[in-house]
Amino acid sequence: DFIFDTELNFDFIEVFVSDAEGNRQNLLRESGQGATIGEVFDISEFAGKSGVQLHFNFTSDGNTIAPGVRLQRVSVR
Repeated sequence: DFIFDTELNFDFIEVFVSDAEGNRQNLLRESGQGATIGEVFDISEFAGKSGVQLHFNFTSDGNTIAPGVRLQRVSVR
């Protein structure tokens, strides 16, 4: 679950998956205010690959201060 309150179009929460071969799949990119509850991402194309990493990246321009992003109940199955 994600709860986000960021500066719209300037601060972002991004989720992506990558592997050792340099393959990357963008899963989520959000800005502004909102929540995603029970979000499910299909990363089956990475099954059996080596060096698979799940990334959570928050980017901010540092100009306007907002509460940011809260992640909770993250699981990989």
